[in-house]
Amino acid sequence: IFFRQTCTMLRVRAVHRSSLARWLAPRRVRFQSTDEDITTMQPTGSTIEAHSNPVFRIPNQADEQRNLAMADSNASCVLSHVGPFIQEHENDPAAFTMVHYPGAEMVFGSYHPMGALYHEAVSITKARQAIKSLTDSLAKCKVDVLSVGDILRIGTGLDDRQKLEEFAMSSITYDTTATALTAAEANLMSTEYKRKAVEQLDTFDLIDAIITRPSLTLEKSTRNTPLTSTAYNFSPLTNLVFTRDQQVVTAKGVVLSQLYSKQRAPEVHLIQFCLEKLGIPILGQIPPPGKLEGGDFLPAGKDLCFIGLGIRTNSRAIAHMLHNQWFGTERVAVVKDLLDRKQLRMHLDCVFNIAGDDVCVLMDSIIGDKSSAYRLVDEYTLVEGEYRKTQENVEFGAYLNSVGYHIIPVTDRMHNNYGVNFINCGNSRLITTDAETADHISKSPCFNGSIDNIDFQEITKLYGALHCSTQVFREGRNRTMPKPPRASDPLMLATQLSSSPAATLPPVRQTTNWCLVVAPTYFAQNPETFQDNAFMQTKAAQTMTSLEIVEQACTAFAALYSALKSNGVNVKLFHHEAYHDTPDAVFPNNWFSTHSDSSSLVLYPMKYPSRQRERRGSMMHFLKGQYSNVVDMTSHEDDEDAAVTKALEGTGAMVLDRVNKVAFCALSQRADSSVLEEWCNRLGYKPVTFETKEAIYHTNVMMSIGTSMAVVCADSIVDGDRARVLGELKKCGKMIIKASEEQMAAFLCNCIELRNNDDQKLLFMSEEANNSLTENQMYHILQHVDKIVPVEFSIIEKVAGGGVRCAIGELF
Repeated sequence: IFFRQTCTMLRVRAVHRSSLARWLAPRRVRFQSTDEDITTMQPTGSTIEAHSNPVFRIPNQADEQRNLAMADSNASCVLSHVGPFIQEHENDPAAFTMVHYPGAEMVFGSYHPMGALYHEAVSITKARQAIKSLTDSLAKCKVDVLSVGDILRIGTGLDDRQKLEEFAMSSITYDTTATALTAAEANLMSTEYKRKAVEQLDTFDLIDAIITRPSLTLEKSTRNTPLTSTAYNFSPLTNLVFTRDQQVVTAKGVVLSQLYSKQRAPEVHLIQFCLEKLGIPILGQIPPPGKLEGGDFLPAGKDLCFIGLGIRTNSRAIAHMLHNQWFGTERVAVVKDLLDRKQLRMHLDCVFNIAGDDVCVLMDSIIGDKSSAYRLVDEYTLVEGEYRKTQENVEFGAYLNSVGYHIIPVTDRMHNNYGVNFINCGNSRLITTDAETADHISKSPCFNGSIDNIDFQEITKLYGALHCSTQVFREGRNRTMPKPPRASDPLMLATQLSSSPAATLPPVRQTTNWCLVVAPTYFAQNPETFQDNAFMQTKAAQTMTSLEIVEQACTAFAALYSALKSNGVNVKLFHHEAYHDTPDAVFPNNWFSTHSDSSSLVLYPMKYPSRQRERRGSMMHFLKGQYSNVVDMTSHEDDEDAAVTKALEGTGAMVLDRVNKVAFCALSQRADSSVLEEWCNRLGYKPVTFETKEAIYHTNVMMSIGTSMAVVCADSIVDGDRARVLGELKKCGKMIIKASEEQMAAFLCNCIELRNNDDQKLLFMSEEANNSLTENQMYHILQHVDKIVPVEFSIIEKVAGGGVRCAIGELF
């Protein structure tokens, strides 16, 4: 009722605006069309003037014409000395920046903060004051500012008005559940009727409609009017204050984003409208399923730029930009967040920023490969007219040092206070929002600039800060900064990266020092595989949110990845994206195996469609580049009906003695005997099949075979098969370490023996498996391997029902 009263009064222009403001003030209503009441734009970094009532105003016709003329004048002044519209280096002088004064849309967001992607509810008054402080500080640095409202109000011509009306019309929706409307009633739901209504709105009302995106539900009425509105729904642009994300501005120009959250997608259309209104050229937009957000991009000169790959920007978007050469630099450093995946570190500019020509700020807890959250860099270089990968999986701190950057490390507390998310107005003139970080940077011997620290904490409740809230266009300048020396010729580096990882290994051996792993970047409990995997625990998945599961899974995977690397095992790292729809991608050993004696790559039939999708192009391209003989058994799959598929899920379904060429296989829904026989005939193996007491989905959860030992849960094998299976293992020369069924449930049998580059034998297993070992078992295991390497892996074991061995695809 109150809202309808408010809407009615907004249309009554005769009401004195001050009395209406007094009536609304205690009810905390604010509207979008009010940014001109906070700021009066002037060219060349003016100071902002606050009006007495900065949160609400109804303009009369004279006010509107004056403000439209002012917006036009401001934009003309700003744009007259700007161009081209690019960013070559974060330390170049800022020419102008685009911001947004929050209005009613932010109030809607505070009704359910997490639903609006907020951390907590926001005071609109404090949020607007924060933007005022930001624009004041920008003015001190002689940086011009255009607000989204300013841009939408630009133009007093008929064409400008018509374009704004069309945009507003696309933002307003009429809907009804009525099934029998007369022609006259249907006309009241028509585009023509909506257009007539929109034509009566003033510019401020149109902007309100564009940003709050109302949807009206209308029903037939038997009195008063033919139709009556029964519901007013809104899809407001609750995160529009973060004007950085909807585009990236590179050394080549503007690229429109594809925002990760569906509710933010309309922001891109609005910013595109604004850019086109300003006459700023657009190179193109990232097509789905690519995802790109501006907070992941930082320019570092004509030679280099940084793009983050993480929870908001994916590899498909980066590949599209590389293919179209939209970065405009000779090199592109792709900074991958595969091991952290935290909401507080959603963008690259949350953990990394550029404070000078060769000075950067970096969160210290992600520096060094001993960190559980470190970033990895793949570098792409223009070689013979196209971008080619010339470095791979380089620790971010080491990469920054190699390209000549001096790193100012900041603590987690500074990061949590958004100290890294500052604005560089050029020539090391920084605007920060955390006093401790500002003091820390200013005291660094490698920083030679100025800092203005402002209160921006209200905006940080939305998981973003200063850098997120500004889209900057910069003036290029000539630099004398030399390019850092290259370790080798880019073409040679690109060739080396595609060479075979296991080319120097002996033709036949039980273990390898190379493996392929897939980071669980979109990990989840798989409802398909839950049907026949008794090791998956429902409770583990129900006590956490989906985001928490992914975060913990990535932490567990980071421990495994770090353990492999620090112990001298060579690793080829991949990851997966949400659009792949592959919740079990962390277990690559099920869909492929490699065999150096025949240079073979075997592709296996997977029971469930979600697992069949794990055979992705990037990994297939890599694997087929290493092995000349591809044995493709996927014709046994049915991608629609899992019951029809005859599955044999790789080295999960089979546990191999590679030297003696014996394949041990517990028959199950994931291990078909006829497909196993075909595989053995093609690879030259002897099959040893058996049944288990309980339905065990994969053999490798109850058996592991190393060079000279086998860890086996013998009690899980049916009585009629047990002696035969143990006898076959002894014939292969294996010392048998018997595990109990309780130890099998702790994934003790899901261990894997690998070798490091010093040819030491290492046994990798989970912490839970390691803790289940008896002293006697540990003693005998250490007679056969040089070291046991335990890693915390329980979240993946419980949620997905697979362990350490499942997560490692061996490359022989």
